[in-house]
Amino acid sequence: MSEAAVEAAARTMLEATLLDGRRVGIRPASTADEPAITAFFASLSRQSLYWRFFSVPRRLNRRLVERLLASGPGRGALLAVPAGQLGPVVAFAFATYAQVAAEGSCEISIAVADAWQNVRLGTLLALALVRDALAHGQRRFHAEVLGGNVRMLGLLGEIAGSVRTRYEAGVARVEFEVAA
Repeated sequence: MSEAAVEAAARTMLEATLLDGRRVGIRPASTADEPAITAFFASLSRQSLYWRFFSVPRRLNRRLVERLLASGPGRGALLAVPAGQLGPVVAFAFATYAQVAAEGSCEISIAVADAWQNVRLGTLLALALVRDALAHGQRRFHAEVLGGNVRMLGLLGEIAGSVRTRYEAGVARVEFEVAA
């Protein structure tokens, strides 16, 4: 990371203690994090990959990682990393949002490393993601979730309160709005 990027990450890092006492930092992801994100996805179990991508890719191709990290209006990506770590990272979780203009909402996605699940990291990351999107004028959100992924469905219900859920071909589309 460049010195300017390190300083920017330090200004935007959110630090928290998880249920098991481990400390994490959540910060915006950048293209400099591409190796860490690729390694993160490579470390996920087959089940976690399936929940996130609806399939088990043999390996994540570079184009997909670049697309996940693409910046611009209506887009954002966050990483969960060791608290206080600003340089090259080991990622524990990764989340994105991308505005879908035709639908007037942002699609969100979250993946958490297997060893970091069930300690509220996904919830913390989802809240930080929505907060970032709100700061950029986004108010409506949706997520496509496999119907059997009860933890993600529960997480979305927890952070959003009132959700609208439609099921089609085993996939739940969860929609919610957040007031300013």
